[in-house]
Amino acid sequence: MHSNNYYDGKAIINILLKAQGASMRERMLSKALEELGRKGLEGKRAFPTPYRVLWNIGLPVQPPLYCSYLKLFVVNSVFFAVTFFVLFSIRLILKSKPFDWSELMIGSAIGGTVFSLIMSSVFRYRAKKLNLPKWQSYAE
Repeated sequence: MHSNNYYDGKAIINILLKAQGASMRERMLSKALEELGRKGLEGKRAFPTPYRVLWNIGLPVQPPLYCSYLKLFVVNSVFFAVTFFVLFSIRLILKSKPFDWSELMIGSAIGGTVFSLIMSSVFRYRAKKLNLPKWQSYAE
């Protein structure tokens, strides 16, 4: 199990390096992964799938445990609203039921917002509980 978490961490670093192409980013992530591992948080729990997807497509977002509540809220809202919209669109199209696109968009926005409020609170609580430093401190 430990090797699986180690692999997840290395895969995350490789994704970020490809997206950023910077050795500073690698050092920062290595330090963060090391510290999070010491505090019992590794792999996907440290860097969840939505953030790995964003890094893989080249967006330089900070790891979630090092983001402010507002940054977490914005990233999670957009990601989950789009995800809800796509999944429910596919579901409704496959069922061949008539539906109103505006209702689907409003529902996705509400779902993404509610989910983001919850997840952002969980991440900030977890970061505070782990007493993590600011992300920029890993650049030193």
